[in-house]
Amino acid sequence: MRNRKNVVVLGGGTGTATVLRSLKKYPVNLIAIPSMADDGGSTGVLRRELGVLPAGDVRQCLIALADEKTRSEKLLAHRFGAGAFAGHNVGNLVFAALEQEYGSFAKALDHCATLFHIQGTIHPATFTPITLVAHFEQETIRGESAIHAKNLVGLKNMTLDPLPRVNPKAIKALRAADTIIFAPGDWCCSVMPNLLIPGIKNTINASTALKIQICNLMTTKNHTDGWSVRTFREKLETLLQDTVDYTVCNSKIPKGKAAVSYAAAGREFVKIDNDLDTCYVLANVLSPILVKPSKKDFFQRNPVRHDEHALARVLISLVNKSHDKVHRY
Repeated sequence: MRNRKNVVVLGGGTGTATVLRSLKKYPVNLIAIPSMADDGGSTGVLRRELGVLPAGDVRQCLIALADEKTRSEKLLAHRFGAGAFAGHNVGNLVFAALEQEYGSFAKALDHCATLFHIQGTIHPATFTPITLVAHFEQETIRGESAIHAKNLVGLKNMTLDPLPRVNPKAIKALRAADTIIFAPGDWCCSVMPNLLIPGIKNTINASTALKIQICNLMTTKNHTDGWSVRTFREKLETLLQDTVDYTVCNSKIPKGKAAVSYAAAGREFVKIDNDLDTCYVLANVLSPILVKPSKKDFFQRNPVRHDEHALARVLISLVNKSHDKVHRY
């Protein structure tokens, strides 16, 4: 709708899906630009065996944006626990089937978007089959899943192989954006891949849109150990070669029995630096509910998530106000 602001969300994994789910009930035009570098789990198996594009991050966006009346979330997220399909979920299998049927991932996505009446738009960052590559002094690690499991001490840089062609619709969405949101997620495997695609970073830098970073709740072992809120912001701005307007960060770190439960995730809560300026928006955006791990899943996922409703209140407040005002929650 013309009077609604265009809000573009970049990233991959559950962080992007959480942001989309939190904002879809608000009067904004919501556009997701998910990463296409995934090669692990169910997505990776289908990619290797069938030669299809990775549907994992796109599927999560689709589930997040689907009209609740279609009751499609449980269907698309259903994961088989035994047999030949053990570890696979229905959404990935549906995408693989539709891509083969239509001969195009883009057409498969269009079909799913119509079928499930999604409340927003999904423009994958690229349709080029890409591999995320981590370069060290003495070795090169290929593949998002291998990089995720690697100790990244000594990492020199990250690249994509081959250098992909950006999805023109993603660029068009970024150019028309009123707000660009960098979703939380694994730094090297979810946040970085989109920004390595030619055209995306330059388009973001040229944009006058409000730019909001949502800081991770927790660090990732062997990847972002010891990073504080300021570190996450500085890393993003260095990668972008540009500044972001606001960094939304969690202000409440649980204590006592709750802290023991969260520590079971094997990670640490991101520390809040002293004397943060008004570019940092501190808010209690931690969900009180730990996501239970699924024995059917290929991955052990982080059970700690953002609270969708609390996060939405902060984001909508920022989206609807001018750049020169700030609130702390």
